[in-house]
Amino acid sequence: MPELPEVETVRRSLLACLKDLSVTAVSVRMPKLIQNLTAEEFTQAMIGRTVRDIKRRGKYLMVRLSGEYTLVIHLRMTGQLRYSDPDVPELPHTHIVIYLSDGKELRYTDIRQFGFWFLAPDDVIEQVSRIAALGPEPLEDSLTLELFSSLIVGKKGRIKALLLNQQFVAGVGNIYADEALFGAGI
Repeated sequence: MPELPEVETVRRSLLACLKDLSVTAVSVRMPKLIQNLTAEEFTQAMIGRTVRDIKRRGKYLMVRLSGEYTLVIHLRMTGQLRYSDPDVPELPHTHIVIYLSDGKELRYTDIRQFGFWFLAPDDVIEQVSRIAALGPEPLEDSLTLELFSSLIVGKKGRIKALLLNQQFVAGVGNIYADEALFGAGI
């Protein structure tokens, strides 16, 4: 499962490829992956929008689009995004294809179909319960030792379970929780 560092790598790679490109068409082959709209509504809402920026919040990719919309993507266990030439054969389990103004395609594959996409206006995206409930970012300066200590004081239970709780700290998964605990001698 992609964790914060892997999602950040995807974010940086996609931003380099997609910035300032417009969506010319959309193919949704697995409608259940679009969580808040029908496939038709999603397609109509996406066409003509331009990628302005790509951010990350925890394990979520947040594609900032023109018209003050944000596309939220969570890769979950097996989701992958590929920026491809149209003549490159699609991989099996390609469920969403975004056709771009440079003639290339952004392809979303997900063998297990656990990932999801969510499109909403910028002014409500931070209020979406999944995003609003996320804890602080572990790589930001705002998560100081003092803040971390105050968050952990009085908590009962196993430390790994706490680190995996996305409401406690955003983006940490099994691999990095294990590494952090090993490094700390816990």
